[in-house]
Amino acid sequence: MKSMQADRMSLARELIRPAAVLALSSGLMMAATFVGKAVLARVISVEEYGGYVLLMTVVASAGALCTLGLPEAVARAIAVARTDRIKVRTIMGQSLAWASFCALACAAALALLGNVLVGRQTKVFFFALMLASLPMSALIDISSGVLRGLEQFFRKALLDLAKPLIFLAGIILASTWHQSGLSVPVFSYVAGAGITAVVGLGFVFANGSPISVAFPTELFRYGLPLTAGALAGVVMGSFDTLFLGVTFGTLPVASYAAAMSLASLVGIVAGSFDNVFLPRCAYLLGHKRFDELSRTYRFAINASVLLNYPLVFVLIAWAGEVLQLTFGAQYRSAALLLQILALSNYLNSLLGPNHAGVKALGRSDISLRASLLIIGLKVVLGVLLIPYYGAAGAAAAYFVSQLGFNLYLRLSLKRLCGSLTMSGQNVLVSVLVIVSVALSSVLGSTTSFTLIKIAAFALPFLPFLRGFRDVPAALAHKPVTAE
Repeated sequence: MKSMQADRMSLARELIRPAAVLALSSGLMMAATFVGKAVLARVISVEEYGGYVLLMTVVASAGALCTLGLPEAVARAIAVARTDRIKVRTIMGQSLAWASFCALACAAALALLGNVLVGRQTKVFFFALMLASLPMSALIDISSGVLRGLEQFFRKALLDLAKPLIFLAGIILASTWHQSGLSVPVFSYVAGAGITAVVGLGFVFANGSPISVAFPTELFRYGLPLTAGALAGVVMGSFDTLFLGVTFGTLPVASYAAAMSLASLVGIVAGSFDNVFLPRCAYLLGHKRFDELSRTYRFAINASVLLNYPLVFVLIAWAGEVLQLTFGAQYRSAALLLQILALSNYLNSLLGPNHAGVKALGRSDISLRASLLIIGLKVVLGVLLIPYYGAAGAAAAYFVSQLGFNLYLRLSLKRLCGSLTMSGQNVLVSVLVIVSVALSSVLGSTTSFTLIKIAAFALPFLPFLRGFRDVPAALAHKPVTAE
């Protein structure tokens, strides 16, 4: 009994605490972003805000792709070589130098296409200014990867939080000084990127990082296929919005964006456990500690599902009320979109940190195939559904493509490593969640059914608590092996 309790306490120390730090920082980061957007909308005109969104779409997409998968490769390589300080420092130095070079090359290429990408001549100056932030963003991403690999999650949380807070401070100062125009968000964004890059470099150099110009062949061999994953993220984040805007205009785009912003809250906890699980999984695999790896994997799933369920139930059972409270009465009609998107993100968390597991195994080829799958599926479904169903079609395309992506990774991970398996309890909870959500949706968004909704909430939640308590104990007596 004492041994089983020690197992639980060990898992809590190794996963819950760092994941809680990252979840808290993600929540604060999202809150800062929300407030920044709200203040910005009052400082500049609708047309100027639209221009900034256009600039941000191009620059953020370029930033996600220009590092060629190096941040993920660095996180894994450092996690594996953590005890070899000389090798760790070499990896850090090479990645910083080459990520900066790739970002500069990307910025130069995009600058030549400025007129084509942003359209109006008056925006070219601001576009060039934001392109200057690409090398800074690359340094931030590499610094974040280094801190993940070293499992310095508190520093990573501070780094993640710095950029949106500085952006928010810039917007508030501009509002206080009665400044307006497109220069307000652009200068705030560039300042946030620059200061955060300096902070990130400080964290990295605290661990010792001599700059090296030697070509990091192994890092690129692992990281390049992951660029497809970054491209998949860009497609997932922008294709449906852009296609919806071209087809129906700005009104459904606003509703879809509001629903997506709230649904993304469901991913904060799961994303935090992914960040913690990748270096931990790589370390345990490297030392062939498959028993501990199995417990860690299931514990990560159960903790993520447990912490997320109250939030996702509120977002689905009272979708209209939540939208009205956060975005205004005009967004209440997006309740169905919020229900679809929140359920999608939650079911994906039930499937586990599979992408992190695949990357920890070093199988970036699987990540490449899965990314190509989700890109093709998202584009095809978007083209087929959006013209007929509008924003609901975009939400359905997101639901199916995300689920397909994670199912493919789950099956691949099960085939590669038998230690990383789901329990029957997870499957049961998935079914109960769908039943609970369906019941809440049928009842509608009215407060007269509050007690029934709470009972529906308890349907999967109470059995899950018991399963969550028993899983580590059961695993303690069950030998597992890797295939």
